[in-house]
Amino acid sequence: MSTTDTPNYANVTFSITNAQPSQTIIIDMDTSDHDVAWSTGADFSGSPGISIDMTSGEELPLTGFRITASEIRVETSGAGSGGQIGFNLKLFAAYLQGTKDLTLKSSSDSGIVVKVSINEQVSQVVNSTYSDFRING
Repeated sequence: MSTTDTPNYANVTFSITNAQPSQTIIIDMDTSDHDVAWSTGADFSGSPGISIDMTSGEELPLTGFRITASEIRVETSGAGSGGQIGFNLKLFAAYLQGTKDLTLKSSSDSGIVVKVSINEQVSQVVNSTYSDFRING
């Protein structure tokens, strides 16, 4: 993405379910043909940034958390209750005018279910092969 272009921001929520301790969640975004990148939101103090909200399990046994322009990686530890882990990860995708889709895939460990909702649209499953998800309905 050029530093002179003004990006738009899509509100993105990932719902992660069926994760187990010691598993890794990886969400890849194809940036090769798209002017897109993961972001904390618009460049002002009113942006909510990045958040994780637990939906199942007592706490997230986090051992690693990394976001690059094209990858989200969440690594969990084997410590803790040993039960199923579920959480929502909220962040933004910065994109340039004319971009219609986010191209996503999940490279997560076996059994983990990843769903995405973009700009509060109906959630859709993110599969292990790249698929396009509309930014605006």
